[in-house]
Amino acid sequence: MNKSAHISMARSAAIIIASKIFSLIKMSFAIGTFWTAFSLRTMLTPLVGAFGGMMGVGMLCASSVAHALFFKKALTLSFLAYSGIPSLLASAYWATESRAIRAAIPAACIALFVLHPQGMMAAPYALYWLIPIAVAYRNTSSIFLTSLGSTFTAHAAGSVLWLYSTGMQASYWYGLLPLVPAERLALAAGMAVSHMLFTHFLSYSSGFIVRYARAHQ
Repeated sequence: MNKSAHISMARSAAIIIASKIFSLIKMSFAIGTFWTAFSLRTMLTPLVGAFGGMMGVGMLCASSVAHALFFKKALTLSFLAYSGIPSLLASAYWATESRAIRAAIPAACIALFVLHPQGMMAAPYALYWLIPIAVAYRNTSSIFLTSLGSTFTAHAAGSVLWLYSTGMQASYWYGLLPLVPAERLALAAGMAVSHMLFTHFLSYSSGFIVRYARAHQ
């Protein structure tokens, strides 16, 4: 295993550990439930893909499966909708530069949503997932826009899994329509700020390690 792989693993492990800690800080109630709440983990976990690449995505997948099997004793759709697949796909949105892959995930979610009877009656809700597709095909390196595409990818995957696991009625999806923009903009902004802070932290820590090594040669 080369040096860059070790660096990717270390970065990914640091973000995963931090996301577990920040999962204790709750933000808002999740879709259709009063016992599950979003946490700061929601905006931090996708950055595994930004700093760890596809190797980081693989580590995140293994971590999510291990957490589910150890604490939940099962991989249920509702659990995956809350903390598994959405974070994994949002992380993959960061990890890959392929426009086709970035666009394929939300496109598949739109199709799956409208194929469900309740989803078909609430089809306008799925139009939000055109946003990550549009971002994927923009010639930009904007951290905020990538964060926006990532968080809407997580939203798409989570909504589809939640729909198929609970069969939530169309009226509830329509009720959520005006709430989604504020929620996702806040998450995207938080993700962009977290990306900036983590970038500075890595730069500082790398410089510190180099200076320490030189001083002790």
